[in-house]
Amino acid sequence: MQKVVGVREDGHIGEQTLAAVRKYSGGISTLIRDYCDDRMRFLRSLTNPSTGFPVNGRGWTIRVTGKDPKGSGRTSPGRHRRRPPATRRTAVIPAWARF
Repeated sequence: MQKVVGVREDGHIGEQTLAAVRKYSGGISTLIRDYCDDRMRFLRSLTNPSTGFPVNGRGWTIRVTGKDPKGSGRTSPGRHRRRPPATRRTAVIPAWARF
């Protein structure tokens, strides 16, 4: 984010970074869009055929943009596939044990 708002990249969100965020032209929604664009540029630069964008690009794109490049699935940021809800186990009390 520091790169996008134009402050020294030191990895710490301090007063200078926060001031730059507050002054960012276009507001917070533009900052988020620009940050995501910068993140996607970085991810696309990872070209290792075993661990880079060629094999992980679809998942990374879904996580950053919320859109599946293949056009299937959900269209919101975050986890692409939801785990099924945990099944709830209820205790079964045998008839002879009921009072």
